Amino acid sequence: MPLKHTTVHVDTRDLVLIEEAAARRGVSRAEIIREGVRIAARLNRVRDEPPPTPTRCGDDRA
Repeated sequence: MPLKHTTVHVDTRDLVLIEEAAARRGVSRAEIIREGVRIAARLNRVRDEPPPTPTRCGDDRA
């Protein structure tokens, strides 16, 4: 999918963390920011169906 260009205002302290993460992983700052945007978009997406009811893991004994 083609990327769109946008401008984001970032707190200086957050930018330092982004730059450190990018250097550690050997990727660009933009890649760290794109990853964060993807995560935020998925977490905030509205779904047509409710999430499945959680089930108890492990032993079914009462």
